[in-house]
Amino acid sequence: MEAAGPIDSVDIPSLKGKVPDQEWKIRVDLAAAYRLVAHYG
Repeated sequence: MEAAGPIDSVDIPSLKGKVPDQEWKIRVDLAAAYRLVAHYG
């Protein structure tokens, strides 16, 4: 089995500018909440 590479090796194109501004803000807020939960538990 091959070892997984670092997450930086995954090329995921940004959706910024491709989704409505309101949806983008919700996505950013959700990502921030996810990071806070991951950090603080």
